[in-house]
Amino acid sequence: MLKVLVASKNLSKIKAVEAATLEVLPSAVVTPCPVQPSKQQPLSRLQTHEFAKDRINLMFRKNPTADYYVALEGGVESFEGCFYTFGVVRLWEPKTDYTIVTETARCPIPSDVYNELLENHSLELGLLIDQMAGEKNMKNWNGAVGFLTDGHLRRIDLFMQACIIAFSLMSNKKLDKYSRTSSF
Repeated sequence: MLKVLVASKNLSKIKAVEAATLEVLPSAVVTPCPVQPSKQQPLSRLQTHEFAKDRINLMFRKNPTADYYVALEGGVESFEGCFYTFGVVRLWEPKTDYTIVTETARCPIPSDVYNELLENHSLELGLLIDQMAGEKNMKNWNGAVGFLTDGHLRRIDLFMQACIIAFSLMSNKKLDKYSRTSSF
């Protein structure tokens, strides 16, 4: 039985990893292992990737016995004058030291939301979306993308797709004959 640790207590992230492992590694047991490298909202693609990497390192120090470590980090970025939210999935297998990094689709966000995050570094996108939606803890369910797409896509949908890609690449034995480095 494979042990998969998820660097979160967020239900949409945990459920995304559970769905992906059920699809790709059905014998895996997924366990939340919450770690918090920063309370700051990642405001760029680079920061989002760095936060995911930090979560993996913190989780490994906390519990070094898993077969796989996965961190899912939500971030925002500015690109060509537009503003987006997206997610990063970082999967690490310590036995081989392979790391797979995938990203979710990006979803445009209003410029007012992005600017509010820039001005108030202690604020997270999830809290702003809660205010806009008049609800609480949407990041555990539909997330920002669920609100922005009027429920047609949910946060879990985007993270699940990125997780399936990561776990599939990690476990695909057909790729073993090709050169793999510490990062795929």
